[in-house]
Amino acid sequence: MTPPIPNPENSSGGPLFRIAWHTLGLAIVLAVPARVEWGASLASLPLGYIPHIVAMGAAYLAVAAIVGLLRPGRNLRGVLDVVGATVSVYGATLVVLSARPDISVSRPVVTLSMVLAALLALLPMLLQRRRAYGFAIQAALILAVSGLWTQKSGRIPFEVAFGSSRSLSKVPFVIASEEGLFEKYGLDVRFWFPPEEGESGILASQVGRPEHPDVIVDGHSPLMVRMVTEANFPAMIALAGGDCVTRTHIIGRQGLQHLEDLKGKRLGVNRVRATTGFVARLLAQRMGWDPTLDISVLEFGRDAESLKSGQVDAIVANERTFAQLQKLGYPVLANTREWDQPMAGNSVVVRRDWLNDPGHRDAALRFLKATSEGFALFHRDPELARQVMAKWNARMSDDLAETVYDRGDSFPRKPFPCYDGIKKTMELYDSNEMRRYKAEDFYDDSLMRELDKSGFLDALYK
Repeated sequence: MTPPIPNPENSSGGPLFRIAWHTLGLAIVLAVPARVEWGASLASLPLGYIPHIVAMGAAYLAVAAIVGLLRPGRNLRGVLDVVGATVSVYGATLVVLSARPDISVSRPVVTLSMVLAALLALLPMLLQRRRAYGFAIQAALILAVSGLWTQKSGRIPFEVAFGSSRSLSKVPFVIASEEGLFEKYGLDVRFWFPPEEGESGILASQVGRPEHPDVIVDGHSPLMVRMVTEANFPAMIALAGGDCVTRTHIIGRQGLQHLEDLKGKRLGVNRVRATTGFVARLLAQRMGWDPTLDISVLEFGRDAESLKSGQVDAIVANERTFAQLQKLGYPVLANTREWDQPMAGNSVVVRRDWLNDPGHRDAALRFLKATSEGFALFHRDPELARQVMAKWNARMSDDLAETVYDRGDSFPRKPFPCYDGIKKTMELYDSNEMRRYKAEDFYDDSLMRELDKSGFLDALYK
């Protein structure tokens, strides 16, 4: 018996056809843009992209519902109704997403998804009298989308968040980005960059810092302190370390000459738990002072203006501030590089549970390869390092770039985790909770040891 032919004036197929079609359509408007823009299957997208994808899926379902209610005819007006509904829904979706700065929106993804949604809404209208052909097309598209959904990407999406400052020790990572090393090792890295410190050639990220990035590049000791002082802070481990020796300067106000002059005075740091706070505790230990009674350690006071205005008597200065204040004649009370003391500075840090995923271990290994090559370029090509450094942290003069670059001589050639710095952090921030941990609880060096054993790290310097 011949199946009934749908009414071409008000229908685009029976209920089963429409359900199957729009289920397929939903997969297409999500999978195709993800593949084109991010080079990834839906199954391999990081969590940061999920709100964006969910919004696009909701927009397509809204378009399908509106078209079902409108029942557009097979004519020009019907086509315009479908296109108008699609543009309106996706436009409204963009407006809603713009109200959430923590959700990064890719306009190419939205545009491609919108075009596909309009085509998928129009196509059944053109197939009203050809349902058999419609299902044949549907079957072919199912096979295509299955491939898009499950196929491994040539480049793995990877999200990296930097810490809040543009310190020198992040420059090797920026070199790796600028030189395309992450792409070389099969990663599609999306960085969150902190605010610029002056005029910079690398702009700050315009969205909020991602809540759950794959990797954090930040001081390790502050994260260790948070692990033992915040009940809800996740267990985090360092896979590699690039800043394992103290190298900051302590700069005093005019009139101070020696570290001894700081007893009873005010020392500015950014946070007590930060690496500058670590240096403040190290100073108190070296001088035999009580870190709370013999010196005042003030947070949010490590910048040059805090020193110039008299809010503090000395600061733990980063490389750029040190170079500026030195030129102005402020006294250098200590070069902590001469102390030869370990620290756990900027490192590659991940959540322990994240690393347990086998796919994540592969992505982490690729990231460490690119990072290690970035460190090698920093040491082997000083001119490139100075250029990237000047672009990264405000456009500095050649003399200033030279002064700052020289501070990077302590960066390791092989960026293993800062083993001794981790132990020193545990010592300086000793507490009942800290004593529940062993040093090994704060790092996993298995991937770096794998790279070293393979000869990869040595080959970077040949």
